[in-house]
Amino acid sequence: MTFVSCNDDFDTPPMVVPQATHQPNMTIADFKAKYWKDVNNYIDTVKEDIVIHGWVTANDVSGNIYKSLYISDGTAGFSISINGTSLYNTYRVGQEIVLNMKDCFVGKYNGQQQIGYPEFYEKGSVWEASFLPLATFQSIAELNGLPAVNKVDTIPMSISDLKTDAETLKKWQGRLVRIDNVRFSDADGVNTFANSDATTNRNIEDENGNTLVVRNSNYATFRANILPLGTGSVVGVLSYYNTSATKLDGGTWQLYIRTADDCIGFSSSTKGLLTDPYTVEEAIAGEAEGLSGWVSGYVVGAVAPEVSEVKSADDIEWTAPTTLDNTLVIA
Repeated sequence: MTFVSCNDDFDTPPMVVPQATHQPNMTIADFKAKYWKDVNNYIDTVKEDIVIHGWVTANDVSGNIYKSLYISDGTAGFSISINGTSLYNTYRVGQEIVLNMKDCFVGKYNGQQQIGYPEFYEKGSVWEASFLPLATFQSIAELNGLPAVNKVDTIPMSISDLKTDAETLKKWQGRLVRIDNVRFSDADGVNTFANSDATTNRNIEDENGNTLVVRNSNYATFRANILPLGTGSVVGVLSYYNTSATKLDGGTWQLYIRTADDCIGFSSSTKGLLTDPYTVEEAIAGEAEGLSGWVSGYVVGAVAPEVSEVKSADDIEWTAPTTLDNTLVIA
């Protein structure tokens, strides 16, 4: 008789913590300023021994951000255009990346300053910073340590902060920001983040009427989610889009959310929308709280002429035809 046994107590392989060999010697803010040009498309080559670093603030995990990473070192944010997909598998939010920039390219693509690769735009007869080959990016980018989400800085700001002068563009492009007390202008309980056939712009609006485009891909995992209702906070990375051949200002600020979780504190209730109106009883109960929205009921009469405040049944005409047709009573 033969006995066979197996040992399932395998040794756990050691965790390999990546360590960069290059040391940063310039902040992102200083790097952006050094290579900034007041045009909407250009490309420049870094000839000096410059090393920058940053923690990943946004990637392509949901499909809303396309072939790009965003990083920040606390002084500024920066976008990196990369001809690759599923970047989030390696470059997770909170992962520190060290970039050896010598002989690499920086420029703008339609107003957005970014690390990229030279491409000639024939229609505009200009060079621009387009997608950096993935292999090239991998050759200059070193991981340093394990992802640390606590290193990701989210900057509170207001929509009104977004001007289009050069200093504002340098400051806010590529930043992960949080904007509080805003609502989605198109939120009606029906509209989704994006249409099924195209990238869709949805505006957020603050209490002063300032608006900002939230740009949503039809490939995003949250595309079909209903737009959040009510008022809340939105987190995302800022981009700037300008196709003018001559004007630096006049472009459009755009916000890209990373996942649906970047919309915080909004209401999930559809009550008061056209698809889910209040009853008359609910509307009366909420009047003192400033409740607003659609109300469903049956027309039972109209306010009598010269009555400014209904105090009794005598102030209402209950039978048709009524004298007035623009002050109806429902129940």
